[in-house]
Amino acid sequence: MRNVYFAIIILITLIVIFFAKDTFKTTTGFGIISMLNVLVQEKINGKILLSFEPLIEIGKHQNIYVEFINTGTNPVNERIEVRVYGYINGTLRPLANYYDIFAFLNPGERKSFKTVFLPPNVGLYYIQAKASFDTRVVEVWGAFSVQSPPPQIIPIYKPIFQPPPPPAPIPGVPDLSLDYPNLVKFYAGEKKLINISVKNVGTAPAYNIKLYISISSLINISISPKQFSALNPNEKLIFLVLVEIPYSIEEGMYPIDFEVISDGAIKRQGKISLQVMKIPTFEEEDIYSKILNYEFLISEIFYQINNASLQGYDVGFANKTLNLNILKLKNAKDYLKLNRIDDAKRELREVEKGIQDALLQFASSTLYIYKPTAIYWWLIVLIILSIALAVLAYWYSRRERRPRLLRKTEEMEK
Repeated sequence: MRNVYFAIIILITLIVIFFAKDTFKTTTGFGIISMLNVLVQEKINGKILLSFEPLIEIGKHQNIYVEFINTGTNPVNERIEVRVYGYINGTLRPLANYYDIFAFLNPGERKSFKTVFLPPNVGLYYIQAKASFDTRVVEVWGAFSVQSPPPQIIPIYKPIFQPPPPPAPIPGVPDLSLDYPNLVKFYAGEKKLINISVKNVGTAPAYNIKLYISISSLINISISPKQFSALNPNEKLIFLVLVEIPYSIEEGMYPIDFEVISDGAIKRQGKISLQVMKIPTFEEEDIYSKILNYEFLISEIFYQINNASLQGYDVGFANKTLNLNILKLKNAKDYLKLNRIDDAKRELREVEKGIQDALLQFASSTLYIYKPTAIYWWLIVLIILSIALAVLAYWYSRRERRPRLLRKTEEMEK
């Protein structure tokens, strides 16, 4: 009887296993994973790369190479745009505009665009590279200089022996740190300058510092300056981003993703959140806050301009522009005290543009390959006067000596 019970138990177990094996297959291994709710945050983003020759001779072509990379998680339709500006009398003049066709890119794919520009004159030029894709825009600038060919020098002799060069000094390492606001509040239809401060905390200069911007295509921006030539250790520079919020935009948070890059593959990234709200109830407070911010920016730019002037750079354009904006900022203050809100806002709009122009002029004055040394006119005048006095003294001494020599010669003849 015991054997019969044992056989019945084994039979029931086999039947259960037979009918339940499919159930085990769906609830083990990948079946369990398929039941989980895996969330992947979608992201639309991209990066743009710009390549060109920083210095060319007049008569030669500038080869411009732009590449866009889809760094997001979704496929996008993108188009590359390249614009070339000439820097003339402290302002940018558009010279050429090139467009690529729209391209469909999956995540991780790239699209390149090449074009050629022939500079008409010697001088400084700027390149704006922009890529529009779905709801976002990425942008970067670069500058190049066009110079006359150097004169050919034919050596007269060749030294037989050349002493060995001195040992090269141990190079330092540049490093960058960023200072910027994490959150900036905007109202619909408002314009405002956002400053991104860059400091060299390393032990060697950083060269060709650029700012890469990625932002919603609904928001208009303008970057100034477009590029800095060099940043010495412990020195600081400022990038300004003029943000213009349209009236039709919806309330919410709009991020600005940016990256500061210099030669030597030094990269520092940051993110600023733009909080868009309705039209403010108290415009006076907003205007007063802008005035304080622009006063601080002007003082910082003046400090950079003075340093560049001591190094021999011609910063006359930037100095003049900044002084004009100090007067406009004072006018905005006076209008605010008189409760003339529209006049104060008008003056602040001119100040915003003026500060950007001053930064562009300052950075452009340092981008030329040739940097003249500082000229001390008082020292040159002093040297000329000293030479003139020496010549006069020598001439008077000759006049006084000549009669004595003549008298002595006559006495010897007698």
